[in-house]
Amino acid sequence: MFHEQNEKKERLLSDLALEKVKRWGDWSVGNPTITGIACHSKNVQNGHIFFALPGFQKHGARFVEDAAERGAKIIITDSEGIRLLKQTNWRGPMVEVDSPRKMLSIWSARWFGSQPEQQVAVTGTNGKTSVCNFVRQIWENLNYRGVNIGTMGVEGAVSYSLSHTTPDPITLHNILENLVNRKVTHVAMEASSHGLDQFRLDGVNIKAAAFTNLSRDHLDYHENEKSYFKSKCGLFDRIVESGGYAVINLDDPYGEEIRLLSKKRNLKVLTIGSRQNSDIQIQEHQIISTGQIIR
Repeated sequence: MFHEQNEKKERLLSDLALEKVKRWGDWSVGNPTITGIACHSKNVQNGHIFFALPGFQKHGARFVEDAAERGAKIIITDSEGIRLLKQTNWRGPMVEVDSPRKMLSIWSARWFGSQPEQQVAVTGTNGKTSVCNFVRQIWENLNYRGVNIGTMGVEGAVSYSLSHTTPDPITLHNILENLVNRKVTHVAMEASSHGLDQFRLDGVNIKAAAFTNLSRDHLDYHENEKSYFKSKCGLFDRIVESGGYAVINLDDPYGEEIRLLSKKRNLKVLTIGSRQNSDIQIQEHQIISTGQIIR
């Protein structure tokens, strides 16, 4: 399992650009030194900012007293979190934002600071792990230090085990900074629907994104297939860098929608499939005992 391996960080609160956010509570603390960020109360240490996130079952604001006992200095949450905090003994600094999950991703990127130069992401119901692994192998054959991140953990030039396909933003950006320190320049990561829906990749500099396919899955989390597809679209309509690339499987019924969405954002689109209008056309496909033959 990945563990923190970087030197201790400290920042003044003023370095985190809180000037334009809505504040509540007692701000007589002035400009304190912040020692870290956490989104789980058990991970809070003295001097940390605690992100009280809306949860699938419970709101993170219900754990603020535990976070306070561990040394939290500031709470960042949404309007519902503020309402819950007013029912507790917490009277310290509070920040209200529309999307604390998205803010957590942006601040995690800002806190750790370093990311590998070339990063790509793959989304879809099936094939994410394989595609990321293949991309990493291609990089290795081109003599780049690369890794793939996802279901199998971190594999390649550096290896770690992970508990989630798309890690929480704090863990993810800790890993990315660690990879930079270990001279890794190329990263291929799986973008799960849960991770996209929860803004875990919004602080990552993604230069290219790929869509494999979509079938009915994870409907215990997503309301319906439309909601599930919308979460996948997040990779293309907000995360991949402007001017970046979109690689799309046109054989999937949702591929054309992803293509139009990508074109609308002025992404450079590369399509693949058996259709004649595909940029890379699959003309023959055979499954054999040792693998596949594709022309």
